[in-house]
Amino acid sequence: MKAAIDRSGDLESQVAMLQRQLHESMVQSAKYEEENRDLKNRLYAAEENAERLTQENTESDDLVADLESRVLDMIVENRKVTTSVEELQSKVDTVTKERDVAQSTVMELMSGNEHTVQILETLQSEKDELLNKLKEAEETFK
Repeated sequence: MKAAIDRSGDLESQVAMLQRQLHESMVQSAKYEEENRDLKNRLYAAEENAERLTQENTESDDLVADLESRVLDMIVENRKVTTSVEELQSKVDTVTKERDVAQSTVMELMSGNEHTVQILETLQSEKDELLNKLKEAEETFK
């Protein structure tokens, strides 16, 4: 009987040990389930973040493409403006040369006019003198 009691005690002790192990396993299982829920939440958050970042990246790519297109348009427009400015500068240079030639001609003509005016004044003076002499001669003959 003692053997049966010892066996019974051994069985009780084994049952108690198995119950402790079961309890520890259940506690460990609960921890693992909590960790699993936490990891699932973190995975879900990471997936949402990845989706948001992908969307932002796509929007950024669209913005970059739009800006590149605008830059190319501005380069083309800049070339047109540069060409227009060069054409206008050429016209300004031509008009400036024509103006300089015209001013030179005007200066020559004005210089010639000054001489002409002096000659005319001298001739007028001589004419006045001759008229006076004619009047005197007329009076003398009268």
